[in-house]
Amino acid sequence: MQKASRSKKLIILSDIILFLFLYAGYIGASFYLFYHQTGNFGGWGSDMPAYLMVVKGEDSGYDFPYPLMFLAARFFAHFSNPVIGLSVAVTLLNGLTPVILKYWISKKIDAFRHPGRLFLSTAGTYLILVVSMLYPLSYLGKYNDPGPDYLYRYNGVFSPNTYHNATSICARPFALESFFLFGEIFEIYEQKKKWICKEYVVFSAFLCISTLTKPSFTIVFGLMALVLMTVRLIRSKFQNTKQFFQLGIYFIPTILVLLYQYKGVFTASGESTEKGIGIYPFLAWSQCCKNIPLSILLGAAFPLSVILFHITVLKKNNELYYSLLYYLFSLASLIFLYEKGWRMSHVNFAWGYVYGLFFLFTASFITVIRDCFAEDKKYRYFLPVQFALLALHLICGIDYLRILLLGGSFS
Repeated sequence: MQKASRSKKLIILSDIILFLFLYAGYIGASFYLFYHQTGNFGGWGSDMPAYLMVVKGEDSGYDFPYPLMFLAARFFAHFSNPVIGLSVAVTLLNGLTPVILKYWISKKIDAFRHPGRLFLSTAGTYLILVVSMLYPLSYLGKYNDPGPDYLYRYNGVFSPNTYHNATSICARPFALESFFLFGEIFEIYEQKKKWICKEYVVFSAFLCISTLTKPSFTIVFGLMALVLMTVRLIRSKFQNTKQFFQLGIYFIPTILVLLYQYKGVFTASGESTEKGIGIYPFLAWSQCCKNIPLSILLGAAFPLSVILFHITVLKKNNELYYSLLYYLFSLASLIFLYEKGWRMSHVNFAWGYVYGLFFLFTASFITVIRDCFAEDKKYRYFLPVQFALLALHLICGIDYLRILLLGGSFS
């Protein structure tokens, strides 16, 4: 018994060391990338220069009513300068994602009861943080400057990891925690029958913080949550009306933040062109993509294969089911909604879709790892196909990250 306990402690300690070793590399690479994006040393295309102007107190020509990243950047700038302050702020906020991701993967593959699986959760954490959209393998190791023959990778396909957009990356850890917490809360809120609940408070706080960092996740998530809760309410013939409001009130802080953010926001100051949100299928997406069905496949080949092989048991798989629902809501928003005026070409509704890809990859990885240990062996026959697609996403992700770290265009 004592020997088994020592062995368990050794495994846990080894996993902690491995996680921290990889974490140090991830943080170092992140800071290098964000520092060069912020300093604008030639290449390293991103929105960082506009964010830097805000940190300096200059007029960037844009409104950014999501202050958390900027407040953190100003704080760190007091001890250095605006460039380093912004780089450190983005690095640290982004650095929360591996920790939260590690926790949820470990929990969902039952690694806390089976410590040997902790190594899988560590590997999965950094694998998911590197994977990208697929592109022709003939592109690997090649990069050419943007022009008529430019080898587009990200453009129109999008990626679960958008390291060129700081606000999306900074909001991601809070969005991730909100998403997984909601998945657990939604399964039991009808039985809770409580107005004050620790899980609800934590969920509400993370959702609000995510929104204060960037509202892209919240817009899609809020609509999904409203639809799911309303369907439950109708199915119960309004018997769970009390529980509906017991959970619903915890969305109020976030709703208030959104009302502030969308009071004439996301437009350049002094802009005289058409404003607002329009509805027209594929109008914005088609600005940067000629083959949308292919783009969807290239962006999510691995998770789509996992969904296909688990379609009959989808509702029993909490993580995969809710991540698919979020993905479909985000896909619909990207297809039908666009910002009027000159911002249409920015395709900003893709940011919610990017979160959908990230959640799908996470839930799909959890699913295939579970299949490896499941008593029912029938799903193991499909594992080679799924792992092969995951490997392709990883290969492209490593190559794509190499391009970003060398200062190449994210397109």
